[in-house]
Amino acid sequence: MPTPADIARLNLAGYALSPGAQRSWWLRDALAAEPGVPCPPLTKDASADVVIVGGGFTGLWTAYFLTEADPNLRIAVLDQDICGRGPSGRNGGFASGWWDELGGLIALYGAEAAVRACRAISESIVSIGEFCEAHGVEFADVLIVDAWGGPIDVSPTHLPAFGSVLRNVHYGLGYTGNGVAPSHLAGRVLADLVTGADSDAVRLPMVNPKLHSFPPQPFRALGAALVRRAIIAKDSADEHGRKPNPLANAIAHLPRKLGYLLGP
Repeated sequence: MPTPADIARLNLAGYALSPGAQRSWWLRDALAAEPGVPCPPLTKDASADVVIVGGGFTGLWTAYFLTEADPNLRIAVLDQDICGRGPSGRNGGFASGWWDELGGLIALYGAEAAVRACRAISESIVSIGEFCEAHGVEFADVLIVDAWGGPIDVSPTHLPAFGSVLRNVHYGLGYTGNGVAPSHLAGRVLADLVTGADSDAVRLPMVNPKLHSFPPQPFRALGAALVRRAIIAKDSADEHGRKPNPLANAIAHLPRKLGYLLGP
């Protein structure tokens, strides 16, 4: 369990410290239709073939694809709250492709690998639709009057990365607010990494990439706050037909000059 000192370092407050206090419409609707069975915290040691930390889309798709590959696998999914309580449950209700990211992907991985990545995400969008149709999931043409939000993770490339830190420890992260389709692909990749399958998925350029790190703290937090304010100021000026403040404009463009695919 995190200590008060751990929480203080994370600078968490409000809903971030009270899991379940702010459910999205999607999650409230799903829980109303099917509350599920109680899932109490672990009170003793347990054994599993695969342990998945996090019950969002990435974790659940990974469990799904692993089960499809080997129904005999003993899989445990761990979450601090309930499955879907994090950014996955707060998604905006759309799955978008990566073709608009093609330029950045080419700069990172080259043309051939970039096209393979875009096609893989497009295939995931189709697969999600097929899964929803097969399981009677349908949100189309539903008027929603609601609002929700919360923290998300952000990667230096504005794109997710999947891979392994040890032979049997794998990760998927960095969706940067666009994770519905990529998390499905992450599930395929992670399942294949776990089972050792030599698939097209594990040869995608987002798998075990060379990661571009953010600066260390406190420069990371200070820089992020400064750039965020500059981007807001620039966007506000653009929206009102004004010329942006030169300093704000320069700071807003600074991340890309430093090699991060973030900002204007």
